[in-house]
Amino acid sequence: LLITVIWGWTFVWMKQGLEAGAEVLGPGRDGVAIGLFMTLRFGLAAALLPLVSRASRRDLGRPAWRGGSVLGGLLLVGFLLQMLGLRSVTPPVSAFLTSLYVLFTALLTALVHGRAPGRWVLAGALLATAGAAYISGPPQLTFGLAEWLTVGCALLFALHILATDRVTRAVAPMPLPRTSVVVE
Repeated sequence: LLITVIWGWTFVWMKQGLEAGAEVLGPGRDGVAIGLFMTLRFGLAAALLPLVSRASRRDLGRPAWRGGSVLGGLLLVGFLLQMLGLRSVTPPVSAFLTSLYVLFTALLTALVHGRAPGRWVLAGALLATAGAAYISGPPQLTFGLAEWLTVGCALLFALHILATDRVTRAVAPMPLPRTSVVVE
């Protein structure tokens, strides 16, 4: 529950960060604010990760960089779409649309494996989506560009989950966070 609350608040914090960046940088500089926000966020993670994880201090080979580049690239574009969308939607709408990654992951997994998701997987994905929809009361969505950008972000996050499964079967998983955040 605590993690869910923190996750929900991150949408408010990201929106506030974007608004503060736009205020400091001036109108029409949203792209710069987003770039600065993402660089600080993932740059800090890349700098701190070796301090808290021995595995991320190891010599990183080419497979870890290749896998981390794929994973980091998916997250980079996903977060970029999310933040571009967040400029024009409320945090609860952004959280709901982002949470569609749960449903997309189930559907993409079924597509990749050529079989329908089990009823429990489908029920769980639908319950998670419905629960997220009611974060702040009944959903009231209008679909403009910002909403579609956020849906695109959810699709990329689902692809990231599937790619993580595939990459960690071929590469030791512990070095991947370091290579991934460097790419992000």
